Amino acid sequence: MKNDFFITTRNDGIYKFVTDICRKHFQKKNEKKIQLKKIELKYIFSLREFKILFFLKNIFNYSFYDDVQFIKKKHFGCEIGRHVLAATYNHLNSHTNKLSKNFFKIYYFIYGIILLEFLKKNNKHIKSAFIDHGVYINGIIINYLSSKNIIFYTNSYPYGLYFTKSNYKKLSYQDLIRIDYPKKKINTTTRVIKKNSFKWPWVFNKKFFNISRYELKNIDYIIYSHAFTDGLLANGYDGFIRMDEWLNFTIDKLLIRNKKILVKIHPNFHSYNKNFRSKYETIIFSKIKNKYSNNKNLKFIDYPSSNLQLLKKIDKKKTILITHHGTPILEGVANGFKIISSVKTHWDKKFKLSNTWSNKNEYKKILNKNFDDLKYGSLSDLKKLFSIIFENKFGVYSDKHFSKLLKYKNTEDTLRKIESYIVEN
Repeated sequence: MKNDFFITTRNDGIYKFVTDICRKHFQKKNEKKIQLKKIELKYIFSLREFKILFFLKNIFNYSFYDDVQFIKKKHFGCEIGRHVLAATYNHLNSHTNKLSKNFFKIYYFIYGIILLEFLKKNNKHIKSAFIDHGVYINGIIINYLSSKNIIFYTNSYPYGLYFTKSNYKKLSYQDLIRIDYPKKKINTTTRVIKKNSFKWPWVFNKKFFNISRYELKNIDYIIYSHAFTDGLLANGYDGFIRMDEWLNFTIDKLLIRNKKILVKIHPNFHSYNKNFRSKYETIIFSKIKNKYSNNKNLKFIDYPSSNLQLLKKIDKKKTILITHHGTPILEGVANGFKIISSVKTHWDKKFKLSNTWSNKNEYKKILNKNFDDLKYGSLSDLKKLFSIIFENKFGVYSDKHFSKLLKYKNTEDTLRKIESYIVEN
């Protein structure tokens, strides 16, 4: 094996072009001829590479089955516990069946050990890589390759294709997707704020129902439910592994204070959506709804509704918005609301957009604060963030984003254009 360019995705469809574009880009910049090689378990498995004692030591330890303890587990300094859990809970029945959960947990733990042992053994031959879905088990590849100063390519919102040089600094998945606070003055945009129109690429629901003002009467808090089964731990760990755990915790702490709460379902997942993930998402949401069915201080919106229409109908001088990490933060700041969120969001904590917490104890304290004790988000910082998101030359809102170019044609000229758009990030 010599001069390999590893890929962690299937090599067909749009990916066939993406991976080869990245390989050619690396080849030209480094003047090295390299070949694509897919990382697959069936190709890398070897008993010599599987640390059986390390596996057994963990599998028969109580901490393996305690998620809070397991998430701290590392191998070769890589966050194997975190990414095993993210991959495990991406399987829908892991949320409703303990046997399934433990099966997938053991499977991905074995996979992770083998993968890291394989990378360690062959890192001299790995010249570069394309890594996709780094939120799941591939996140340990990001950890490992960055620690060895191996350049790798990826794509993430709001950017296009890009490559990363780590200078031997170990990177985590959130380091790739986090939007950094600008070090220099930038031209800020009010285009999106003025339009009061937000189009997020991951919201694929098209049909919304109106919310009656009666449902919104005397509401102190609106809590935005997140996807329970998708993309967990993408921004790191703050004391909550699962989003149903976070939602229950939030509701319980506010009910102790006798607050009136509205819980809004995730816009993608509800009984009106036939997406394969919706079934499990609605089961989990309904379970939480039924748990509090007799509490008069709590209302649930379990149908798709426009958040912007919702914000127009509630009193911003008394209602507090709560989200773990979502885009309601951006919509809330744009519309003059006070917001509570985790510090583990998609952007740098230097953006002063909400009242943030980084662990459960901090969260308890912030939930006990009154409206007047909380701060409004910075409209100036929101404009900076919007400028980075919406004005990115090769980002998801640009006509030069690789997915848009490949959607219509994949000529040699188009492929060369995309290759020329790849920058360091």
